Amino acid sequence: MIAREDEPGQKQLVGYVVTKEGQRVEATQVRERLALVLPDYMVPAAIVVLKSLPLTPNGKLDRRALPKPEFSSTSRGRRPRKRRS
Repeated sequence: MIAREDEPGQKQLVGYVVTKEGQRVEATQVRERLALVLPDYMVPAAIVVLKSLPLTPNGKLDRRALPKPEFSSTSRGRRPRKRRS
């Protein structure tokens, strides 16, 4: 997981998942499973599934080459709580 700030002042946790060859993973399922074992503040806002992690010529993770997450309008977020008077 990486904290990304794609828009100034808006940091979000993004999880990157690398699959084995031939394996199919749904990002929503990964996020739901993480929500079962992690506190709310540690569940990533988005999961990005990759075939492999981008590496620098030295073999280290190239954080700048990681793709931005795509947020769909159909994502299931939490509804605002109703304020009781």
